[in-house]
Amino acid sequence: YERTLPAAAPGLDEAFAALGLSGASPQTQNQQLATVFEELRDLREGQQQLSAENQQLSAKILELKHRERYSTRDEHDVGTLILQDTDEEELSRLVFADVAQSQINISTKLLSVERGAVHEDPVINRPMLRLLQNMLTGDVRAHECTTSSPLVDARGRQHRCDVVIAEDKSLSWPHVVTAIEGKLDLESQNLKSVIGQCQRRGVAILEQQPWRDTVVLAFHCIKKIGFLQVQKPATPSVSDLMEFLEVESEQVKKGRGFDVLCHLIKEDKFGWVPCPLHLNLNPVSGSVLFDEASVLCGRTKGKTVFLVQVEDRAKQVLKTAVDNDRLKREHQVLEKLGSISGVLQVSPVFEVEVMDGVESHKRSAFLMEYCQAVVPDTVMPKHFSDFAKTLSEASKCDVHHNDLSLDNMVLKPSDSGSELQGVIIDWEHATNEEHMVTGFSGKFAFASDAALKLVGKHAQRTASLADDLESLFYVAVCCGLQEKLEWPSIKEAERLMRKRKEECCLDQLEHRGRVFLGDAAPEWRARWHDYLDRVRRAMISMIRASEAQKGATVQEVLQAWQWSTVDVSEVHLEPLSV
Repeated sequence: YERTLPAAAPGLDEAFAALGLSGASPQTQNQQLATVFEELRDLREGQQQLSAENQQLSAKILELKHRERYSTRDEHDVGTLILQDTDEEELSRLVFADVAQSQINISTKLLSVERGAVHEDPVINRPMLRLLQNMLTGDVRAHECTTSSPLVDARGRQHRCDVVIAEDKSLSWPHVVTAIEGKLDLESQNLKSVIGQCQRRGVAILEQQPWRDTVVLAFHCIKKIGFLQVQKPATPSVSDLMEFLEVESEQVKKGRGFDVLCHLIKEDKFGWVPCPLHLNLNPVSGSVLFDEASVLCGRTKGKTVFLVQVEDRAKQVLKTAVDNDRLKREHQVLEKLGSISGVLQVSPVFEVEVMDGVESHKRSAFLMEYCQAVVPDTVMPKHFSDFAKTLSEASKCDVHHNDLSLDNMVLKPSDSGSELQGVIIDWEHATNEEHMVTGFSGKFAFASDAALKLVGKHAQRTASLADDLESLFYVAVCCGLQEKLEWPSIKEAERLMRKRKEECCLDQLEHRGRVFLGDAAPEWRARWHDYLDRVRRAMISMIRASEAQKGATVQEVLQAWQWSTVDVSEVHLEPLSV
């Protein structure tokens, strides 16, 4: 590859001269040329492979950009962004030019509303539910999910929607076709909010159905309806509002939007694709583990998670992975930490068969308890005290988690059953006895400063309890201030460290014009301020400590995390700013 050919287009003699073959025999020249052409072919194949990998990487980067743009917790802001981003080309995909006029007759009874009803549920959602039940055929069903929902992922998160259409009489993730949101009207503010809600529902559906690329959702009032298309990795696109239904005396006038809804139900099915995955549980020791169908909860980063249940027993989470060695390493860590109350008990590893379309893959798997997700608005300081205790006890077993985020924290009933206990899950990136690691395996925003300082340097560091406790503090601050903070969205290490230290007030012990947790909701701040401020002060000492002092300061941080040591009636820390 390092041979240099003349700049001008060479003839055959010049080519031989450049290759040092001027005086060689024709046979030698031919053999050498064949070798050169073979090398060029290999190089071309390598370039083609590299180009394909670059395209895949570009697609992933584009998907991350879209996800980051629409990651705000404020649905009104999400709807505003989508309306701004939808251009005419994207809008044309949702015009539905070839939709035929519907021949379905609608009784006014389907749209009747109880006298005196003023809320969305009786005025909008229930009439839509009755309408869909009248239109749907076969096993396709419309389900009401306004107050409670069986759509729960492996983390225990409940996804509530006004109406869900599913390809099954029972409602579960693999069968969800689409979601429909209703509003009393679709004026400016309501329109933006309902578009944001639909975007959230669409993202949740695509995350729980990783084999699917597109979902079309509907939002409506009685007279108007619109549609939102969410797809991977493109920007969501929203349609124009269309005439839907209007009751005139004893008749129901159908608009263009009703025809589109009928078309989506009968023809397009809102972009729905049947689930290609199902799980066969092999008999173990002559007995079948489960005799009920398993529900797919999610498939990310090589992991597949199912929610399984044995008859009337409690639900359990079954975890498999493409990388069996990694799954078994996590299982070894969980068995090692089995005596810690803040770590879930696991079953022995066994073999399962995962069907992916027509292909069958045998994988290792294990079972663990099904728990409740940690929700930022309702999580309590006591739960973070449990998390810190778990990290400390794991450290005594020579294990460090190295992947802390809110997604890896759940709640389960305590041994007494009187309250919920914080539990840490997903130990697949944990260090076990050997603690030399490269970078950070979890969410970038929660990485410790020690991990961020080595980003891009291909250098190793020693994972430690101090790293995990630092990540835990950032997660706690995010629970109350996520939509107010700038640093969680920063992707450059130096800038992230600088902004995070500033916004978490880790660069000051006393007031310098900034209020710790000052932008949090008053109720949340009243519950958390004294507790987290105590942790913050201990964190400052730990971050500034030398290696010789690190051990003592880590113990101070652990002491600060202990909820039982915080008596709000006695601890009166001076506010940073009033």
